[in-house]
Amino acid sequence: MKRLYTYIIYVFSALAPLTGCGLIYDDFPETATEEEGDPVYLRLTFRTSGSLGTRANDPDLEGKPTGGEEGDAQQDGVGDENTINNVTLFLFDASVPMEGNTETPIDKVVEISGSELGGNTVTIKVTGLTKDDYHILAVANRKFGTLAPSTLGYLRDMSIEENPWENDNFIMSSEKLATVTGVQSSTEQYPAMAAIDLERLAAKVTCEIHPYYIFQLGGENSNRNQVKATIEGVTLINIPDYSIGGTYLFKRLSSDPEGGNAVRYLEDERDNANPDTWWVVDARSKAWKLENEHQFYVDDRHYPHIDASNLTGWVTYTFEENASENTWEKELLGYTIENTNEIHSDYDLREYATGVLFKVHYEPYGDGVTGEFYVYENKAYASIEELIAAYPDKFADLTKDNYQKYGIAKYGEGYSYLPYWIKHDEDHNDAEYGVMEYGIVRNNLYELYVESITDFGEMIVSVKAWDKWDTEDVLVTKPSTNTGGE
Repeated sequence: MKRLYTYIIYVFSALAPLTGCGLIYDDFPETATEEEGDPVYLRLTFRTSGSLGTRANDPDLEGKPTGGEEGDAQQDGVGDENTINNVTLFLFDASVPMEGNTETPIDKVVEISGSELGGNTVTIKVTGLTKDDYHILAVANRKFGTLAPSTLGYLRDMSIEENPWENDNFIMSSEKLATVTGVQSSTEQYPAMAAIDLERLAAKVTCEIHPYYIFQLGGENSNRNQVKATIEGVTLINIPDYSIGGTYLFKRLSSDPEGGNAVRYLEDERDNANPDTWWVVDARSKAWKLENEHQFYVDDRHYPHIDASNLTGWVTYTFEENASENTWEKELLGYTIENTNEIHSDYDLREYATGVLFKVHYEPYGDGVTGEFYVYENKAYASIEELIAAYPDKFADLTKDNYQKYGIAKYGEGYSYLPYWIKHDEDHNDAEYGVMEYGIVRNNLYELYVESITDFGEMIVSVKAWDKWDTEDVLVTKPSTNTGGE
């Protein structure tokens, strides 16, 4: 039976246009030579496409996430999530589509770097461009130097095995293929203009909880039947290891979850004709992960091999003393790269799907019921002896070794560890697993919200409704002296 969970899921939008923030530099690098031809001028605006939705909860969907770029809503990034320290532009013939000939040459590689300046629009001078119209692919916060790809095929199929958020330096790449026209007629006063839509390669996961939860075991309403549950730690599980698995530099989609069919680049996950057809293709296939004994995942975070009682690195929460049950606290669980797999069973979820592990401590009400305890018929008992005293005729031969045959549950030190698997796109079908239902996709914010704990081993993870947020600020960098070079 497929288990159902509810999650909040957003795309944390990369960059949004700011009115009146253009930057034009008087100290353009003088790199043009007679052989390179006359310089041209490009005015570039870095942004997130305003027409694209992002991901959050739609209240009408009862807390179930909608996949794809249309999503449910959007939320701003914060701090360094929005910072561009450098940008590399790859220009190629505008008559060639993204899926075009792999040998299509990259006509120009332009690097923009330097000290941070406010704004999200820059005008640069470039030499060596001979065509009038170009497509542009961009990569932010990652330098290529002499290793920059020289063909379209090499560039679009490139994967990187490095941390895309290391030291708060968030690597971004084109969300859409940009086009600049009228290049040869451009001037410093009237530059050719293009909008560069960027998205982060990383996804972000947060979780919001109460300081404690109270639930009733059942039966008579008494303190003895009530349990106080406290989430003492939360951590990500089945985290992809970027140094082994890596992630594609540019988002790709296919009707085949392994990417075996024709690949579409930088297009929407959902379309009106085929809303549940397209898979976001992982840089490492499910078959590869199986063949490599799941080395794709960080060793101590692969769920089938976790010893939860010895696990370190739990994210903990700090509440004010005497905080009420309705108080909320949110923490960042971490960032991760894409992880998409075709899921067929609970086994697949445990082996492949990225999720969250909750460390929950239960404290039943009642004298002497602390630490290790037992639960039978919706009541908590401090010891085997207490159970025998309550049911002398039934449990005359009860011991610590045979309690399970009587349907008694034991909670060592009062702890249990509960996994929840992160959904990307709710399919509204409880009978089977849908396309992209479970998964992690770049530039998404997956925000979990623990609404209640209803029993031992049972919690309701719900969502918060968000609306679209206002345009955010973004930092770009002043062009350095190599913008005219290769």
